[in-house]
Amino acid sequence: MRQKQNGHRQDGCGNDSGSGQEPPPPPSRKRVPEELAAHVRRIAYHALPPRARTTTNLYLDPWVVNQGAALGPSFESLRVRRDSVLVFADYEIPADALVEVKPVSGVVQAHVVYQREVNMLPFGLYKYPYDFDYTAKPVGYLLK
Repeated sequence: MRQKQNGHRQDGCGNDSGSGQEPPPPPSRKRVPEELAAHVRRIAYHALPPRARTTTNLYLDPWVVNQGAALGPSFESLRVRRDSVLVFADYEIPADALVEVKPVSGVVQAHVVYQREVNMLPFGLYKYPYDFDYTAKPVGYLLK
C-alpha cells in the first residue's frame, strides 16, 4: 500500500474517498468478494503501462455492477452484459500529487503540485522534468 501525501492510505486500486470509510451499499447490489477484488486489482495494475503504474489512480468499486445496469451518460445506452466488477483509472493528476483545498480570504482555493517526466526527444533520449505548481482561485462570476 502506498501512503498519500494527505495521510490517507490507498491500495493499488484506490478505494479511498479521503474519509477512511467506504460508501454505503447501493440498493440491490452485493459486495465484490475480497478474493475476486484482489484478483481484479492485480489485473488492473498490470494492464497499465509500466510508466503509468506509479502515477495513475485506480479505483475498484466495492459493489458488483448488476447485469443490465446502465453505465455512462444516458445518451450512450451502455448496458452491463453480465454481473461485473468496475475498475477505472484517473490519468490526469498523478497519485503522488499534493492537493490542498482550503479557504483563503473568504474563498476556496485549490493548490496542486506534482512533477512528471515529459519525453522531449524520440525513444526517451531526453526527458524533461515538468514541474506543475498551480493554485486555482475563483474569479469573476464565481466570486458573486
